Amino acid sequence: MLIDIHTHLVNPNFDLKNCKKNFAINLFIKKVNYTNFENYIKNFLEQIHLSRLDKVVLVPINNSEVCANNEQVLNICKQYPEFLYSVNLNPHSENFENEIKEAKNNNAVLVKILPSFQNTDLSDKNCIPFFELLKEYKLPLLVHTGKEYTLKTKNQKLNNPSFLETAAKIGVTIICAHCGTRIFLHERSYFNEWANLALKYENVYGDLSAMITPVQIWDLKKILKNNDLKNKVLFGTDYPGFPCDFSVKSSGNPFIDTYNFLEKIGFDDRIYKNTKEILNL
Repeated sequence: MLIDIHTHLVNPNFDLKNCKKNFAINLFIKKVNYTNFENYIKNFLEQIHLSRLDKVVLVPINNSEVCANNEQVLNICKQYPEFLYSVNLNPHSENFENEIKEAKNNNAVLVKILPSFQNTDLSDKNCIPFFELLKEYKLPLLVHTGKEYTLKTKNQKLNNPSFLETAAKIGVTIICAHCGTRIFLHERSYFNEWANLALKYENVYGDLSAMITPVQIWDLKKILKNNDLKNKVLFGTDYPGFPCDFSVKSSGNPFIDTYNFLEKIGFDDRIYKNTKEILNL
């Protein structure tokens, strides 16, 4: 089973005209030929069917004007078997125990946290009970690492993979989205922090979503040169994200373009094989 571990669903109620003010979001919307939500879902499914993928994980983002929230993602996942449900939670929520149990009952395959957007310090010892419950319920934790570009953020330093060391020690399966990388050279990169964590802990991985840019290519090559790191990365696109590199000839399908490019530069089926086991499928 081939799975994309990191995709997003557009919020069914979002304001297309307002969202076009964000350059990155505007690019994504154009790439998927968005006109209305029904057409968007139809195109989303068609692009999955045309690719090698069997399923994709839909990652919600609560309190976002652009991305669908937990409830909206769950409703879509119930309708289409191609979509796997995940949930966006906050470890500082007073009701996190019930939220995790509900996610598990709804067959969630992972929990997503965006530290800078949610203003959440995952190194805070108050997160320990949350991590312990994730381990108990065997729910992997997908965490945005590196700079956040499409959502309003409060503290980009919270996206440092080093903040996940406590969760790693507890034994939570951790997937660091984007492997802590940056898009622009002048920005802070956390790639080395991710690499150190992934090599130190068996339960720490990274996803390759939204990593095909001229700057991030160098980080992909670093992974390819280290066989241990090659075993710790998973296929992802961050759909509707797409490759942003001049060497990539677009087919119009982000799934196809992403795996074609990754295979061209040297990644093999290992980027798919670990995913099914990590998600307990």
